[in-house]
Amino acid sequence: MPLARADVRDVCFAHWPVDPDGLAPVVPAALAPATRDGSAWMSVLAQRTRAGLGGLPGRYEFPQVACRTYVVPADSDDRSEEDAVGVFFLRVAAPSRFATLGGRIVFGIPYIRAPVDFERTGESIRVRAESGGGTARYDASFAPERDPTPADPDSLDAWLTERYRYYLPDGRYGEIGHEPWRLATATGAIEDTELLDTVGVEPSDDPLLRYSPGTDVRLTRRA
Repeated sequence: MPLARADVRDVCFAHWPVDPDGLAPVVPAALAPATRDGSAWMSVLAQRTRAGLGGLPGRYEFPQVACRTYVVPADSDDRSEEDAVGVFFLRVAAPSRFATLGGRIVFGIPYIRAPVDFERTGESIRVRAESGGGTARYDASFAPERDPTPADPDSLDAWLTERYRYYLPDGRYGEIGHEPWRLATATGAIEDTELLDTVGVEPSDDPLLRYSPGTDVRLTRRA
């Protein structure tokens, strides 16, 4: 049985290509940056979440902003080995005490309790988040350009979103179960990326912006 289930909605993805060597200070020794066509990637996900533990009744609703990168085990011979590629969370901001405690204790994900404002007006979404005593900010706006559809399995969009492992610093991993994301290209702007600065990564290019109406997610953790 999954340890947690969540309905995630209005997921706003921002993806940046980065130099794999630039991730060395933030990726643990047990892991290595995963690459596609020689580039590593950083992503920030903003979403509305309704989550609960296992089969327990009741779910908690909260917005969250997650900063993550893509990794493989450090002893992997191929940094683009598809089956081994997973996500490594660098920081997750959420105002929910339930989310921050559960995420840290049960799953080992570095949640920080912090204000997150998630506003939707028609098709437009604005997200503002703070973490680290107000010094790590994220301020972004998104609007989908078309109806969301599943990504081509061989596309960069699929590589960036269809990840079914999340890694812990010691190299262990848990599993993420969900249906393929329905994605749409999005317009918008990232006004403040100080959240990325605090984890030691400075993107040099404009991000790829994508929107998904969301899906149901199941999390498990390996011993």
